[in-house]
Amino acid sequence: MHRLNLRHFIASTSMAGAVLFLLVIPDFFQPYVTPRVLAFRVLSGLVFSLWLALATSDPRYREVLRWPGTVALLGLLGVTAAATAFGIDPGRSFWGDLERTGGWLTLAHLVAWWIATASCLRAQDWRRWLSIATLVAAAVTTFGIVNQWVQGTLLSQRLSTLSGNPTFLASYLLVCAPLAVVFATEGSRRVRTLFALAGLVMVAGVFLTFSRGALLALGCGVAVPGVWWISRQRARTVITTVGVAVVATAALGLAVAGVADGNNRGGFGRVFQMGMDSSSAQMRILGWKAAWEGFLERPRLGWGPENYYAVFNVHFDPLVHTLSAEESLLDRPHNQFLETLCTTGPLGLLAFVALLASTVVTLRRNTLPFAVRGTLLGCTVAYAVNLFFLFDTLLPTIVWLALLAYAHRLGHPFPDGPELRVPRSLIVAALVAWIFIGWQTGLRPAIAALDTARMVQSPSVFTSVEQLLRIESRNNWSLVSPAMMLSDRLRNQLMDGDGFSTDQAQAVDQLIGFFDREWTRRPLDVRVGLELMELGNLRYLMHANTKDLERAEANYHRLQSISATRGDVHLLAAQSSVGAGRYAQALERVERARRLNPHWPDPHWFAGVYSVEAGMDTTAAVLDMRRALALRYKVKPPDMIHVESLARKAATPELACEFWIEWTRLHPGDLAAWNRIVTLATQLDDEQLATRAQDHAKALQALVPTQR
Repeated sequence: MHRLNLRHFIASTSMAGAVLFLLVIPDFFQPYVTPRVLAFRVLSGLVFSLWLALATSDPRYREVLRWPGTVALLGLLGVTAAATAFGIDPGRSFWGDLERTGGWLTLAHLVAWWIATASCLRAQDWRRWLSIATLVAAAVTTFGIVNQWVQGTLLSQRLSTLSGNPTFLASYLLVCAPLAVVFATEGSRRVRTLFALAGLVMVAGVFLTFSRGALLALGCGVAVPGVWWISRQRARTVITTVGVAVVATAALGLAVAGVADGNNRGGFGRVFQMGMDSSSAQMRILGWKAAWEGFLERPRLGWGPENYYAVFNVHFDPLVHTLSAEESLLDRPHNQFLETLCTTGPLGLLAFVALLASTVVTLRRNTLPFAVRGTLLGCTVAYAVNLFFLFDTLLPTIVWLALLAYAHRLGHPFPDGPELRVPRSLIVAALVAWIFIGWQTGLRPAIAALDTARMVQSPSVFTSVEQLLRIESRNNWSLVSPAMMLSDRLRNQLMDGDGFSTDQAQAVDQLIGFFDREWTRRPLDVRVGLELMELGNLRYLMHANTKDLERAEANYHRLQSISATRGDVHLLAAQSSVGAGRYAQALERVERARRLNPHWPDPHWFAGVYSVEAGMDTTAAVLDMRRALALRYKVKPPDMIHVESLARKAATPELACEFWIEWTRLHPGDLAAWNRIVTLATQLDDEQLATRAQDHAKALQALVPTQR
């Protein structure tokens, strides 16, 4: 193969990276993230292998190794490799996990892609690449907006088309939208109009994701190059531009505020909740605090990439339970700078900042068109500001690096010279290496991801558990998340059934064995310990074996040694104590959880429940349950059984009525609940409440024939 043709092949193949956002495979465990990362690994391995064949004999293809961006990327890769080797979980740091598919391996493929494409693609190739990425992003955004408009959810739901997460879509559009400026200032009128419309659509898409960090990043990305441009203009132009900007900003603010008044249930109403007192902001601050404390504990090379989950567990703040019950197990601090600091140390952060700062070297070249320099500056500012509120993802990074390579290639054209032939043996060796690496890092993990998705979707939980064990034996990823899904399904089946079958008992034993092995590999993963405690409690209900209680106690003390500030650990241990009939011990552990966070409603609820079950003071139990209700305890179906039991024992129908009212607030369509409120209100001689409940019950009964 002729060298020129080989370079053209690399350039043409690299165009696939511009359309990766379109790749969605529903059969994958994570259909929006995993397929794109694995496809990128295969693509990166191919172009890098062929680049090696070119660079072996021609030093012009090695010139990219001296670029500032390449030096920063190689430095980041080296520091991350050291952090991976000396981190707390080298396997996870190297391979990543099934949800994020990050880790050192993906970073290595990103660096390889940059070296190969930056070396082989000319300025016109990069221009074609960026134009394709811009149009793809605009087309996807248009499709999402039209789809929401047809469904009637525009402005009331966050836009997340082909991303699975509105924040991920906003991050991608942030780096694609500035690209439209480059193409909207050159070419024919049709081309300029097309890319101007594409830019407007993507800016609208960022707004419709209602991602507050992305909106702030967008504002900074527009303001910084805008100020730079104004500083180069005459006074009259400056005054006119500032006036137009102020008027446009005021008009946009009034329009957004007007729309927000009618859409506070979602949409723009979320954008205005940017105060530091909001629960999401406080959760971010707690995540940042844990990252900083983790850095202080391991200040040299950090904990290792992808290991923030351990940092969060060790430095857990009890306030998390009050702010967000769903995010008590964070794996990202939502700040890429702090995450890099605590997982790779100060050298890793220095290399990452140097990568962002390499744009300064490119911007200083006066040979670049002003549109390119302004776009690169705005894109870099928006990218960096967004990373202050989020973690890094692959596709926005690829687009930003492509823009950086394009700007650098404009200032450094490829050296002229004759094109020689590449030895066929080098090409064959490169392809053989790509086949091996692509299988190990792309195709084999893809098969595992497909098998995992089928396992989770299997109707039989017992078959799924057996498939889990088979996948575990030939997979390098952590399978804790899908195993937790299977564990939840199994517990629900057992609680809903009348007894325990042999297959169910075997599935519980197999899951316990799986989580035991995972905890040996990842001793700081609190998720695994919590699952082991829950499954141990379940197995004790099956067999009433004291060894299960002993194992639960051992797991409890081990979890305490990891994080003594997690109240959910104490509550699970209290359940183990209740199963053994040790109510005094259970109440003591509930009290520990309550002392850690008095504003968390769950300890108050369980204190009342266990007091009732133990036959203790029902007055104190009523107070505990009412306190839990006042703290917005989320009532669940099993809770009502305890409330009714307490109402019978202590003759307190008022409490039962309060809890049934709270239940109907969460489940307004429960006809039986409204009928129960009618009965209790009649006992309490509350005619107003009884009448209101009867009206609700009659309205629901009237809907039943219509629904049928």
